[in-house]
Amino acid sequence: MNKPLSTDQLKESLVILDQVLGRVQVMDRAAKLRRWAKLCREYGFPLALYHGLEYWYRSQLDIEVHQLPGVSAMTLAANDPEFHTLGLPRPDQCTVSDIMEFFSFSQQQLHEFSCDCGGHISNDEQARRIERLV
Repeated sequence: MNKPLSTDQLKESLVILDQVLGRVQVMDRAAKLRRWAKLCREYGFPLALYHGLEYWYRSQLDIEVHQLPGVSAMTLAANDPEFHTLGLPRPDQCTVSDIMEFFSFSQQQLHEFSCDCGGHISNDEQARRIERLV
Protein backbone atom coordinates (compact mmCIF):
# COMPACT_ATOMS: atom_id res chain seq x y z
CA MET A 1 0.00 0.00 0.00
CA ASN A 2 1.25 3.51 -0.82
CA LYS A 3 2.17 5.74 2.07
CA PRO A 4 1.37 9.47 1.85
CA LEU A 5 4.35 11.76 1.42
CA SER A 6 5.47 13.86 4.31
CA THR A 7 5.45 17.63 3.95
CA ASP A 8 9.25 17.64 3.52
CA GLN A 9 9.13 14.89 0.90
CA LEU A 10 6.40 16.74 -0.97
CA LYS A 11 8.40 20.00 -0.92
CA GLU A 12 11.51 18.16 -2.14
CA SER A 13 9.51 16.55 -4.97
CA LEU A 14 8.11 19.93 -6.00
CA VAL A 15 11.60 21.46 -6.11
CA ILE A 16 12.83 18.62 -8.34
CA LEU A 17 9.77 18.90 -10.57
CA ASP A 18 10.28 22.67 -10.86
CA GLN A 19 13.93 22.12 -11.88
CA VAL A 20 12.97 19.58 -14.54
CA LEU A 21 10.13 21.67 -15.94
CA GLY A 22 12.36 24.73 -16.01
CA ARG A 23 14.60 22.93 -18.50
CA VAL A 24 11.81 21.94 -20.86
CA GLN A 25 11.70 24.14 -23.92
CA VAL A 26 8.42 25.29 -25.35
CA MET A 27 8.16 26.66 -28.85
CA ASP A 28 4.92 27.35 -30.69
CA ARG A 29 4.42 26.42 -34.34
CA ALA A 30 5.31 29.89 -35.62
CA ALA A 31 8.58 29.93 -33.68
CA LYS A 32 9.49 26.44 -34.94
CA LEU A 33 8.82 27.48 -38.54
CA ARG A 34 10.86 30.69 -38.15
CA ARG A 35 13.77 28.71 -36.70
CA TRP A 36 13.55 26.20 -39.55
CA ALA A 37 13.50 29.00 -42.12
CA LYS A 38 16.59 30.48 -40.47
CA LEU A 39 18.40 27.11 -40.71
CA CYS A 40 17.58 26.97 -44.44
CA ARG A 41 18.65 30.54 -45.07
CA GLU A 42 21.98 30.04 -43.28
CA TYR A 43 22.88 26.71 -44.91
CA GLY A 44 25.89 27.27 -47.17
CA PHE A 45 24.97 24.97 -50.07
CA PRO A 46 21.87 24.57 -52.26
CA LEU A 47 19.20 22.50 -50.54
CA ALA A 48 17.85 19.43 -52.29
CA LEU A 49 14.34 19.48 -53.74
CA TYR A 50 12.22 16.42 -54.51
CA HIS A 51 9.96 15.53 -57.40
CA GLY A 52 6.22 15.09 -57.12
CA LEU A 53 5.97 15.41 -53.34
CA GLU A 54 2.26 16.10 -53.56
CA TYR A 55 1.81 12.63 -55.10
CA TRP A 56 3.99 10.62 -52.72
CA TYR A 57 2.29 7.62 -51.16
CA ARG A 58 2.16 7.16 -47.39
CA SER A 59 4.97 4.59 -47.68
CA GLN A 60 7.17 7.24 -49.30
CA LEU A 61 6.34 9.77 -46.57
CA ASP A 62 7.43 7.18 -44.02
CA ILE A 63 10.96 7.07 -45.46
CA GLU A 64 13.60 8.29 -43.02
CA VAL A 65 14.83 11.73 -44.03
CA HIS A 66 18.49 10.65 -43.98
CA GLN A 67 17.70 8.11 -46.74
CA LEU A 68 16.56 10.80 -49.17
CA PRO A 69 19.18 12.07 -51.64
CA GLY A 70 21.01 15.28 -50.79
CA VAL A 71 20.63 17.69 -47.91
CA SER A 72 17.14 19.18 -47.85
CA ALA A 73 15.22 21.53 -45.58
CA MET A 74 13.89 18.36 -43.93
CA THR A 75 17.44 17.13 -43.32
CA LEU A 76 18.31 20.40 -41.59
CA ALA A 77 15.28 20.11 -39.31
CA ALA A 78 16.00 16.46 -38.52
CA ASN A 79 19.57 17.34 -37.52
CA ASP A 80 18.68 20.31 -35.31
CA PRO A 81 19.33 19.55 -31.61
CA GLU A 82 16.81 22.18 -30.50
CA PHE A 83 14.05 20.45 -32.46
CA HIS A 84 15.04 17.14 -30.81
CA THR A 85 14.46 18.65 -27.37
CA LEU A 86 10.99 19.62 -28.60
CA GLY A 87 10.16 16.08 -29.70
CA LEU A 88 11.30 15.69 -33.31
CA PRO A 89 12.93 12.25 -33.69
CA ARG A 90 16.70 11.98 -34.20
CA PRO A 91 17.99 12.00 -37.80
CA ASP A 92 18.33 8.22 -38.10
CA GLN A 93 14.65 7.78 -37.16
CA CYS A 94 12.99 10.95 -38.44
CA THR A 95 10.62 10.43 -41.38
CA VAL A 96 9.03 12.89 -43.78
CA SER A 97 5.74 12.20 -41.95
CA ASP A 98 7.42 13.10 -38.64
CA ILE A 99 8.50 16.44 -40.12
CA MET A 100 4.97 17.12 -41.35
CA GLU A 101 3.48 16.27 -37.96
CA PHE A 102 6.10 18.20 -35.95
CA PHE A 103 5.55 21.40 -37.94
CA SER A 104 1.80 20.76 -38.44
CA PHE A 105 1.56 21.06 -42.19
CA SER A 106 0.03 19.08 -45.03
CA GLN A 107 1.58 17.23 -47.91
CA GLN A 108 0.45 20.06 -50.21
CA GLN A 109 2.28 22.57 -48.00
CA LEU A 110 5.39 20.35 -48.05
CA HIS A 111 5.18 20.45 -51.83
CA GLU A 112 5.08 24.27 -51.80
CA PHE A 113 8.63 24.61 -50.49
CA SER A 114 10.41 21.30 -51.15
CA CYS A 115 9.26 20.25 -54.62
CA ASP A 116 11.19 20.78 -57.85
CA CYS A 117 8.14 21.13 -60.13
CA GLY A 118 8.80 24.85 -60.66
CA GLY A 119 12.53 24.37 -61.12
CA HIS A 120 15.28 25.20 -58.67
CA ILE A 121 14.57 27.60 -55.83
CA SER A 122 17.18 29.21 -53.62
CA ASN A 123 17.57 28.48 -49.92
CA ASP A 124 16.31 31.98 -49.22
CA GLU A 125 13.18 31.37 -51.29
CA GLN A 126 12.61 28.07 -49.48
CA ALA A 127 12.94 29.92 -46.18
CA ARG A 128 10.39 32.53 -47.31
CA ARG A 129 7.95 29.80 -48.30
CA ILE A 130 8.37 28.10 -44.92
CA GLU A 131 7.80 31.44 -43.18
CA ARG A 132 4.56 31.88 -45.16
CA LEU A 133 3.21 28.79 -43.37
CA VAL A 134 3.23 30.72 -40.08
